[in-house]
Formats: sequence, C-alpha cells, structure tokens
Amino acid sequence: MSSDRSTAETEPASPAAPTAGLPPPVDVGQTQPLQNDFQAPVAAENNYDDGALHPNQVAALQQHLAALRRENEAYLARHGELRTVVSDFIAGVVDRQPEDVRDFAAQFFAQANRKKKAKEAAAAQRSGGGEQQGQ
Repeated sequence: MSSDRSTAETEPASPAAPTAGLPPPVDVGQTQPLQNDFQAPVAAENNYDDGALHPNQVAALQQHLAALRRENEAYLARHGELRTVVSDFIAGVVDRQPEDVRDFAAQFFAQANRKKKAKEAAAAQRSGGGEQQGQ
C-alpha cells in the first residue's frame, strides 16, 4: 500500500465489504441531494395499476366479485334481522357518541346476546319444559 492514501480509503468498512474501487466516504454534513432522472407519476395523470393484472385475471376477478356480491345479498335477504341489529347499533353509536366504539360494540352485542338467551329461557319455561335450555 502506498503511504499517500488515507486509512479510511484503504481499510474496508467491514470484513464483508471491501472498499476496492469505491469512492472515499463522504462527510454527511457535505452531502448534496441525489440527482435522479426518475419522475414519480402524478396520481391524477396515471393509473398505477396499469398492467398489474392480465385481462383474463381482471375478468376472473370481476366474475368472482359479482358472485360474491350475489351470495352476500342472498344471505342478507335470508336474515332480515341483520338490518335491524345493525340499525340499532348505529343509532346507539350516534346517540351516545362513545369515545371507544369497540368497547361500546362489545357491550352492545353482549347485552343483545343476554336478552336473546333470557327470551329463549322464558319461552322454554312457558312451553312447559320448566328447565332452562342452553345451560
């Protein structure tokens, strides 16, 4: 090694990263912004997903989503009570405006479950069984 080179230029930064052929380290305080010709596309001008899916994949995805929507609509049609439950929940949230909506939801649905079990138990007693079901 010649004596005119600095120690930082001749010693590797780590045993796995030799510095041969690399420029000397740069003082971070003197760095310049990187010059880059890449211009990020403007969201309004470009569609980021162009070419992300093959047209066959897009068609298959659209068919899958349409079938899923039909299945969901059929389920909701079979369970009309869901509309009432969700409506009651939303009304409770808007009315009470809780700080912790998740906690409110947990309490709301736990209370609804207790009411349902109480009604079922009362119906079982009226039907002459005398015993509470589900316990």
